[in-house]
Amino acid sequence: MISSAFIAPALTLTAASYSGSHPNSLINGFHPTRARFGINPNTAHTSAPLVPASLTPARMSLRSPLNAFTFSRQPRLSQVGLSALKNSASESEGLNSKKNDNVPDTIMRPPSELTWDDNKADLKKNFGFSDKKLKQYESLSPEDRKAAYKMMKLSRDFELACNKAYMEKKIAGFMHLDNGQESIPALIADTLKKEDLKCSYYREHCHAIASGVSPDKVMAELMMKATGTCQGAGGSMHIYDKEHNFGGGWALVSEQIPYGAGMARSIQLDQHLGLTDPNSDDRIAVVIIGDGAAQNGRMAETLNTAAKEKLPLLFLVIDNGRAINTFTDDVATETDIYKLGQHYGIPGLKVDGQNPHDTLRAGRAVTDYVREKGPAILQIHTYRFQGHSPADPQHERGRKEEMRWAREAMDPLVIDKADMVAEGIATTDEIKAIDKEVK
Repeated sequence: MISSAFIAPALTLTAASYSGSHPNSLINGFHPTRARFGINPNTAHTSAPLVPASLTPARMSLRSPLNAFTFSRQPRLSQVGLSALKNSASESEGLNSKKNDNVPDTIMRPPSELTWDDNKADLKKNFGFSDKKLKQYESLSPEDRKAAYKMMKLSRDFELACNKAYMEKKIAGFMHLDNGQESIPALIADTLKKEDLKCSYYREHCHAIASGVSPDKVMAELMMKATGTCQGAGGSMHIYDKEHNFGGGWALVSEQIPYGAGMARSIQLDQHLGLTDPNSDDRIAVVIIGDGAAQNGRMAETLNTAAKEKLPLLFLVIDNGRAINTFTDDVATETDIYKLGQHYGIPGLKVDGQNPHDTLRAGRAVTDYVREKGPAILQIHTYRFQGHSPADPQHERGRKEEMRWAREAMDPLVIDKADMVAEGIATTDEIKAIDKEVK
């Protein structure tokens, strides 16, 4: 049976506010915003910020070299991990359990302070969850925790392999890496079903893999081989796989949002046409966007449509605080994107994406709500460890310093390993075995 998602035109919406280009793009050394303000792109990292100092701190990027693949052994433990650690008789070998609370004053984007208790309170307030219902999300099995870590490790290694292949000129064209945001593919693999309809943005390699697409097919697509997901015609930004209902990465910022609504509407259309049984068809559509895209007019129009038609649509917002390299606070009045649905009656939740355990728990709860009642927003606070692309010079203020600090203190893999050891979920030897299996 062919779903209407692939035979019916996707819902299209107008977006007059979309300009087709990003104000902080840097192409062949030309920076339109800097040019407008008379800023020399060769000295931009020491120039004054493009917004008044009264609105945002004028913190400049460091000029010291970075080691992209060196991570601290002082992870920031989750609240669960800290509690378990206090009752632990000894410190686990190879993982320093000390919490890193030393956030430099120059870091423009502080870590999330959200806890699972905060998430539960919001689920009760915004989603109407009862205490009884919340209990079913309280804990994850050891097997699920290990599976989530395995997906995160696979995602990290895959992206590192992509970076290596790009530098060796085996991959051409545009490419955008996802290092630091591995809790999102872990959530996708844990929470979504093969039958669910998904579409993402251009940083989607690991989203496709987490949806069940073969890593070999994804890599082949990046290398423009006929064995790729689109026979080499799509490339890095356009991974598409019909078998796993992965509706592609989309290259233009926010253009996937209305198509997510179209996918959700196709599920309702399947039921209306008798192609599926409404009583057993619990599929949902998931549109993955960044915090920058959420500021686009398409977001407001799609929220309105989703609310009006009670679409089974999850807005999964990856909030790394940067739209390309523009600091989101510089251009957004409201950075708590999960609140954008309030006007339309769509509930939302924000979770700490550097805490994979909480991300999965929140993901399960919000996804169940969408299956049962209708649209919702899940905002995941995270950090991106790479530049916008391998060609990104990363001269924007505060960017290099933030990345260096985040790699050392906010690595979700390091945090999750420490938590699992502290909670007795896995030993260091078991984690090493998972690492070896992934490689």
